[in-house]
Amino acid sequence: MGGRDEKNAATAMLVAALTSPLVQQQSFVQVDLRLVAIDILLLIVLTGIAMKSNRYWPIFATGFMLNGTLVHLFPGFFAWVTPDAYADMAVVWAYPVQLSLLAGTMLEAGGKLAKP
Repeated sequence: MGGRDEKNAATAMLVAALTSPLVQQQSFVQVDLRLVAIDILLLIVLTGIAMKSNRYWPIFATGFMLNGTLVHLFPGFFAWVTPDAYADMAVVWAYPVQLSLLAGTMLEAGGKLAKP
């Protein structure tokens, strides 16, 4: 299911999801630059897809990913951000990115989904 844009985005998200635990620190006490690098690379891929696509979902996915990437700035600028809050903020933006991809895939599939 899904077109080229959906498959490329899904592949990039899968690579990011599988790579992140390999480089991630055990806690969110400080910003992990390797995790930031993965988020930035995924943001670049999604931006490229959004720039070339004739669909709207990549724009939303890129916007949500931008928010998820900017979250890494908060611990450095705001002392009140606890490690738990930072971890929650870093994770929560992944869900709308994935939901955007799901919505785009479902819209691309249209009536092609198998019906019981």
